[in-house]
Amino acid sequence: RTAALNEVGVQAFVSTDAIITSLLEDDDDQNSAYTADASTRIYRDIDFLRSDLRYRISCSLETIQQKQQSRLGSVPSVGNAEMDAEHDACSLLFDRLARERTPKVLAELVQALATHFEHEEQLLIAAGFGQNAPEGFSPLISHTKDHTRIITAARTALALTLKNGVPLDCAQNLAHLFEQHAIQFDTHYSDYLIAYAGRQS
Repeated sequence: RTAALNEVGVQAFVSTDAIITSLLEDDDDQNSAYTADASTRIYRDIDFLRSDLRYRISCSLETIQQKQQSRLGSVPSVGNAEMDAEHDACSLLFDRLARERTPKVLAELVQALATHFEHEEQLLIAAGFGQNAPEGFSPLISHTKDHTRIITAARTALALTLKNGVPLDCAQNLAHLFEQHAIQFDTHYSDYLIAYAGRQS
């Protein structure tokens, strides 16, 4: 028993008992445990409740394991083989950086990002991405500005960690910038690159 429990006593369990009791109330619908909303679900007996709890716990553990196995810096496909390959190469470096945390790997990542961003911008210009946008509203300009923001953050991190190891949160933060850029910016050019590839074939 904890000090808090000794102080409160059995009253601490009153609300918990009430919740469990309400969950175990009889229900005419034998399938209600499957059809009712989880927050208002009614269980016909304690075994049914335990079974559902075990199922929910197993689902939660599976979700956690999937997140742990997900590679740092992983991003969705943009429908272009070259860009997907470069994104994957950057993702591998983010993953290496999180494991090894050395300035050497960070330097490799900075170079890979710079090369990828330059290639991507050239491809977007060739595909006509944002060319008809009103002045001041060009998606290409905002895209390239975000590239600059990410590469600046990576180069600043490299300058600060040349004499020491790279902190894990540094690797994670840089990967987060890359992932968010892919979601907020790269997904918008997919159709342009697919159409451009069609015109080139």
